[in-house]
Amino acid sequence: MPVSKEVQKELEAIAGRCGCELLDAAYQGGVLKLVVDREGGVTVTECSKVSREASAFLDIVDFGRGHYTLEVTSPGLDREFYSESDYQRFSGERVRISWMDENKKRTDTARLKSYVTNPGAKPEIELEFAEGVRTIQLDRVIKTRLEPNF
Repeated sequence: MPVSKEVQKELEAIAGRCGCELLDAAYQGGVLKLVVDREGGVTVTECSKVSREASAFLDIVDFGRGHYTLEVTSPGLDREFYSESDYQRFSGERVRISWMDENKKRTDTARLKSYVTNPGAKPEIELEFAEGVRTIQLDRVIKTRLEPNF
């Protein structure tokens, strides 16, 4: 069940007041999961603060029909990309990407070289694979995650 635009907007404001950015809000199976981040990473203390403030707000608006669980989390080391700005922010990083290549799904690891937008054209990303550089239209991408460096 999608979170209403009004609730989403207020949750974004709450995260902002706590020094974070709301990346995603999803309600499924009785769990409202908020994914928050900030430059340099998010701490448990910040997740806790967002959780307290969001919980108070959700009680006021009577969110969820009956009992629900609120989960506030960071995106993690292998964070998923939630918006086009993530492709700009993480340019130069290694990613695990799934996309449609002609009529089949592919999943590979590559270095994200750049995010490209040209007027009148669909946004694209340039990926550097072992065999060379490839450009993929963003609308063909299914999912992208950072590939953690250890």
